[in-house]
Order: sequence, then C-alpha cells, then structure tokens
Amino acid sequence: MTNFTPIPRRPRHDGWTPAKQAMFIQALGDLGTVSRAAEVVGMSESSAYRLRRLPQAEDFARAWDDALTAAHASCELVALERLLQGVTETLPLPDGRRASHQRPCSDRLLITALLIRERERARQDRRKDRSARRRATRTPAESQSESAKC
Repeated sequence: MTNFTPIPRRPRHDGWTPAKQAMFIQALGDLGTVSRAAEVVGMSESSAYRLRRLPQAEDFARAWDDALTAAHASCELVALERLLQGVTETLPLPDGRRASHQRPCSDRLLITALLIRERERARQDRRKDRSARRRATRTPAESQSESAKC
C-alpha cells in the first residue's frame, strides 16, 4: 500500500499509534470504507476524520486518498467485469441438486455505482485543490511586504 509518514501523536494505549495509522491505511485500501477500516484498528470513524484534519496530517491524508482510490478502482473493475460477463449463480433444485444460472447484472445498479464513483473523484479533486492552496499560502515575510505597500 502507500508509504506515508505517520502523524506524531502523544503515546496512548488507546490512541492512533504509527502502527494503527499504517493498519488503518491498509484496511482502507482493502475495504474501501472509513468506518470499516476504523473498526479493524479498534478506533472510531470520527477519530479517524479528526486525525486526518490535523495540520501535520498532509501525508496521512494523501495516503488515505490513495487507499480509497485504489479500493474504488478495484470495485470499478469488478463492476465492469459483471457488466461484460454477467453473474453466475448456483441455485438449489427441489431434488437437492444444484444448477448454475447465468444472470446479467443490473444496468441501473452499475450506472448508479459509476455515478457515485465519479462524484467521489470530483470530491477528491476538490480536496487536493484545497490542500494545494493551503500549501501555497504566503509566508510572514510576504505578508509584511504586502502591508508595507499600503
């Protein structure tokens, strides 16, 4: 998964240790949801979002975004495969035997999933833009030179 520098935290037995941060990012990439990834590491979803909002969390936030992007890309591949191949179901017959049945996936469901993913990509792009704007803020020396012009 993505390499990142963990956010330095005061050591606590129930806190976000560097190991928990790394496990969270790995779980996020595997599971694709913040709530489930937080559950895997024994932390709350809200604490994960608080951790992400810390000023020194840029690298963690980047790893978070990368993990979600990878998880969602995997989901998109599954959706595409289902769209192209359909889904094979094994159905029980009254006499106890089993029969395979090929069933096409719902086009409406796939379209909905792809629209949701597109919205998520747009949200991530906005998040990255905000982060870039924060990094590009002026230094104190630049602010002083601006005020001297007035």
